[in-house]
Amino acid sequence: MHKALLTFSNNETLELCEGQLVTLISKHIDNDDKVSASPSETYELWNHSSAAMIPSVCEFLCRCDFFHLIDDDNKVYNSKAVVTIQNI
Repeated sequence: MHKALLTFSNNETLELCEGQLVTLISKHIDNDDKVSASPSETYELWNHSSAAMIPSVCEFLCRCDFFHLIDDDNKVYNSKAVVTIQNI
C-alpha cells in the first residue's frame, strides 16, 4: 500500500494511505456575506503510477480550506499549513 507523509508548519506529521477517505471542509459565503464552514465532499486518496501519492494529496489540498480523516472527526487539519508532502 502506498503512503504519503504530510508535515505541517508546527512540525506535526500525518501519514495518509492509498484508498483512505478524507472529508474536505470549505468556506461558504451566503448571499448576506455570512461565512460558514461546511463539509464539501469526501475524497478517496489514490496512487499515481509514477508520482505515487503526491498528485492525489496535492489535488485534495487544493480543493479545501480544512480537512479531517473520515474515521476521526475530532481533529481538523488546515490544508494551507502543509509544508511538505513526501512519498514513503
